[in-house]
Amino acid sequence: MKKRKFKNLINYFRGSRKNNSILLFLACILFVTAVGFVSLSIHYYSITKNLSLPEIITPSEITNDKITFESNKPFVAKINSKKHFADKIADDKFIVDIEENSGIYNYELYGHHKSKVFDILSKETSKGEILADYEEPEVSKIELKKMYNLPKEDFTISSNEEIIIEQNNKELQCQSTPASNILEYNCPLEFEKEGEINLNYSFKDTAGNITSQEISTIYTPSPEISCNVIPSITKESTIEVECTPNKEGLVTIEEKEFDINANSQNTFPINLVEEGENNINIVFTDTYDLKTEQNLKIIKDTTAPSAEFTFLDDKKEFQTGTIGIGFKTSENANIKVNFYPINNFFETDELAQQILNSGNFVYEGGQTFEQSIVAGEEVNLSTPNNFALCQILTANNKNCFSPGVVGIDINLTDELGNSRNYLCNNWLTSSTAQLDGLESTTCQEK
Repeated sequence: MKKRKFKNLINYFRGSRKNNSILLFLACILFVTAVGFVSLSIHYYSITKNLSLPEIITPSEITNDKITFESNKPFVAKINSKKHFADKIADDKFIVDIEENSGIYNYELYGHHKSKVFDILSKETSKGEILADYEEPEVSKIELKKMYNLPKEDFTISSNEEIIIEQNNKELQCQSTPASNILEYNCPLEFEKEGEINLNYSFKDTAGNITSQEISTIYTPSPEISCNVIPSITKESTIEVECTPNKEGLVTIEEKEFDINANSQNTFPINLVEEGENNINIVFTDTYDLKTEQNLKIIKDTTAPSAEFTFLDDKKEFQTGTIGIGFKTSENANIKVNFYPINNFFETDELAQQILNSGNFVYEGGQTFEQSIVAGEEVNLSTPNNFALCQILTANNKNCFSPGVVGIDINLTDELGNSRNYLCNNWLTSSTAQLDGLESTTCQEK
């Protein structure tokens, strides 16, 4: 019995030592684990504390390019809540690329540290939003007229989004107006030269997407012509009109056609058929068959002024009083009135004609008046009655020609040169007894 108890005691001690070894081993493991955990915690804390958000190149807020984030250090981009770890493509270049689909992308950026144990993101972040637009703007078709006559016009188009409009690589200053889920644009249209104009339009949205249109039109100024006739009153049957157009073309006057040169004076004949006012229609047609007209009023006046006699001095004795005449004219006129002695013999007698033709005599008495008068105003003219009894006296005084009449020669001429002449005869006598037998003063148109 004593032996059995001794064996049991020995076995007990042997088992206790074995259990202690296990416990000691477990304690060592726990100690090493604790030390490692503390060491890792310190290391984790150190990394987290020093991990910052690196400088990251981000896309524009609105873009039509590939959406790419780039940095010289590792980083993570959460895009629409989905993590994207930056790919290392060089020692100092890390990028994140995402699919190219139109839409809104919300992003959060973190600094990133990855080791065998830890995958750590920085507490510091950067957030933003990107609108990716890869679709061309929808723009209505430009509707231009086939031809423009003014150097400045405008046109209207519409778009589903905000756009920049260029014409032949020059940005236009257009006015936009919202209308029913679209934008309407009113844009200037300017022409610098005449002829066919080719216009290239580009439409760029805020993301940079571009669409374009090409269109042609014609610019030509409206035909203009200025025609003048100087003077506008004439006695001629054919005159010339001067015309200056703003371009080349064709002029039609009285159904006759004439070529005409631009910006120069061109002269064309006009026939005046009617006495009085003539209406002349001038049609100018340019090379694009555009027309303009001008009407000219030209007065043809071939009528000479006439006289209305208001006073005629009657028959007189020689050397007594004055001889006068009064009259009015039908229009403004220059007058020339000549009082002079005449005798029937002066024109019929051969000897008198010889003396007259030789010029070897001098009339005695008489006077000439020249002046301008206004239509309707009366003019009265008179000259002393100092006519000699012998107007033509030969050297031997054998031939004495006495005037039987004082002639009053009247010439009326208007500003156009139309002229009318009158001759009035005022009889003279050497005795009072003969007055009753003389004819009264008469005036006749010559």
